[in-house]
Amino acid sequence: MQGLFLDSKAILQGLKKAGEIEALRTHVLRRTLATVAEKVASYAVVKRLLNQRNGRDVTGRYTKVDDARLLEEMKRIEKVMLGSDPVLLAILT
Repeated sequence: MQGLFLDSKAILQGLKKAGEIEALRTHVLRRTLATVAEKVASYAVVKRLLNQRNGRDVTGRYTKVDDARLLEEMKRIEKVMLGSDPVLLAILT
């Protein structure tokens, strides 16, 4: 996948500095993404975005989300997240 970020520690440090939030953790970011995604996308999409695997989740074995759909859903989620800041949304879109 093109544009994939490989250095999550550097990204987290940059977010902490930019937002002046020292207590920011990757788990908080993951939980925030999951919470917003759940409002916008299907369970299968949220599960795939979080790369969750659960052998007891039978439905997950049968629902397959292809990369194209995942990208489209992520764009929708991104717009919802950025929508809370219209100025930032205008700059980034």
